[in-house]
Amino acid sequence: REISKHSNDKDGLPEAAKKCIGLKERWKLSPRQHQEIGFSFILFGKRIVLADEMGVGKTLQAIAAMDFLLASQQIKRIIIVCPVSIKRNIINEIEMNTDWLEHKFNIVSIQGSAYDRKDMEEEILYGQLRDRTKWVIYNYEQLQKSDYFKKLVEGAGVIADEAHKLCNPKTKQTRAFQEATENVAKVKYMIIMTGTPIVNSPNDAFQLATVARPGVFGSWYYFKKHFMITESTRFGEKSLAFKNIEQLKEMTAPFIIRRLKRECLDLPPVIFKQETVDLTEDQTKRYVDFVNKMQTMFEDGDFGNIIDKLDINDIENLDEIDIIINPSAKGGNANYNAPHFTLESKRMSMLIKIKAAIAMMVRLYQVTSGYVSDGSQYAFFKDGGAKIQLIDDILEECERAGDPVIIWTRFVPPILYMNERYKRMNPSLIYGGVKVGPDRDAQIEKFLSGKSGLGLFQIQSGGVGLNFVNCNRHIFLNRWWNFAINDQAIGRSDRFGQERSLFVHNIVSVPNEAMREQIGPNIKTICQIVEQIVARKTNVSKDLFSRVDYAEDISFSEIKESCGL
Repeated sequence: REISKHSNDKDGLPEAAKKCIGLKERWKLSPRQHQEIGFSFILFGKRIVLADEMGVGKTLQAIAAMDFLLASQQIKRIIIVCPVSIKRNIINEIEMNTDWLEHKFNIVSIQGSAYDRKDMEEEILYGQLRDRTKWVIYNYEQLQKSDYFKKLVEGAGVIADEAHKLCNPKTKQTRAFQEATENVAKVKYMIIMTGTPIVNSPNDAFQLATVARPGVFGSWYYFKKHFMITESTRFGEKSLAFKNIEQLKEMTAPFIIRRLKRECLDLPPVIFKQETVDLTEDQTKRYVDFVNKMQTMFEDGDFGNIIDKLDINDIENLDEIDIIINPSAKGGNANYNAPHFTLESKRMSMLIKIKAAIAMMVRLYQVTSGYVSDGSQYAFFKDGGAKIQLIDDILEECERAGDPVIIWTRFVPPILYMNERYKRMNPSLIYGGVKVGPDRDAQIEKFLSGKSGLGLFQIQSGGVGLNFVNCNRHIFLNRWWNFAINDQAIGRSDRFGQERSLFVHNIVSVPNEAMREQIGPNIKTICQIVEQIVARKTNVSKDLFSRVDYAEDISFSEIKESCGL
């Protein structure tokens, strides 16, 4: 409140307060009120979880707060850990919103071979880069192989962007990050940033809170007993929801804050339009063939309704099982009684069958997206299939209006196919095959500058950390299992700076008369399950983390005392 009161009245701000905050002087862009509150929350909380919804401006808040702490000599340097795909975007944000060039500070992105990375770290710690390097950027995969990350974070301010990558405490990168930052005395300021604080289960909230404030809940068993509702399943104990929420909110309010973008930004509406298509005759035939194979594969009573029992957690976590089901590798027949599929554990046997079901469902997804694949080769249906033919019409409309368009897909083959089909629009491509670095940066710049009228983006590669407010048309050729990931992709344009209504076309194939007897209701169930789970997670996140009233009550004196000024 004090910041807002004096933000436009420099003469009315006491000298001590100017020294403490200097908010307008430190930010090149005029911050909004919710960003000022976030700034003060970071300074006061020191090690916090900034869980604002994507598009609210988390990066700007974090950079401004750390830049202030650096200028006031509260920290020696700033360490940022983020996905490799958004490193360049982070550097751009630093360059735009700090005086790094005026002070001749170095911004170093750790990259290259293991030898190159080690050499860069040694130069920052002991060599010529020691005094001038104030911003160091890692990607998560580098942490487990770094000999000096733990040394570099001592006395530094740490930012972990897209911190849902730290939600699994068993991964090497999570363990490396926690081991390096768990000493509160050595890492006094840390910002855990994520727009999706609960991705797979309520366990994520415990993990993120523990990363920010080690030991805040005691043990996991204490947290589970007092704050979790669980149930026993064939895969073990599953976390369903929180209990004693008011007590939990009181415990987390001092260091977790979440604001939704439409609560603090005046954004134009997002208009969703579901476009339905009937599959072509060739697609219908191939789709029915795959459905028949699935029914044959799970014709025994125990697994006949396997699709109906799938949970989003099964889908998201099965990659940890080092078993690949590829029926075509065995002459097209999956013999689950053969020796190479024999496992003593019934649980693992069940997981294998679930993974096989998911593999078949992916094949169905591919058919509706216009092509078939055996894993190494692919072929498109005549004229691209039903969805592509509808996209032809949508793009013609967008071209007449002069609107740039982003098409999202899970799979790479449609990107390559549409790149040829829509050459006239000079497509910009972001997918796993575009090397992170100059190639990817050039594709992003091509789309942002208007040289390209069409973005062909893979959801996994382009759906995080980027800003495409120049675009107000999104088309989903297909969607990710977890709808929160799809929302992140939409959030690339539905964010601060968007001035036009955003139109989102979701293309869905519907069963025609020839398919109804083969498909039935089960094929729809996975979509319904995912929607219910995502809705529950959204509500839990909002109920648990939205404590703006606590942040607004932070006083000037508390911030001064917290910063040691």
